[in-house]
Amino acid sequence: MIVPIQGCPAGTSPQKWGLLEFKGEMQTEKKSAGLDGQTLGSIRQSDEDASKVHIRIEHNELDGTRKKLGRPYLVLERVAGEKDVKFKVVGVVNSKLDFSEPMRYVGGEK
Repeated sequence: MIVPIQGCPAGTSPQKWGLLEFKGEMQTEKKSAGLDGQTLGSIRQSDEDASKVHIRIEHNELDGTRKKLGRPYLVLERVAGEKDVKFKVVGVVNSKLDFSEPMRYVGGEK
């Protein structure tokens, strides 16, 4: 089955998106049905090295690196038609933030 993919309108380009890669399982102390719309943490870039990033989630801090992807990923949005399914390009991912270092506990009750 061939699924049509619409490009961006003429004179525009897709949004630039980023990818976050974590090793392990993401857990939060917040008791809710899901994480939609919640702020998980804050990301900051190192002043000394632009490829180094840090993320803080609740009382944990992770160090990571910015890596360029070998091939970009497209972010697609499904467009429902009457008889067929189409997708349109809404973004492109060229790099990821890789957080593979162990977490550091930086304060609060454990």
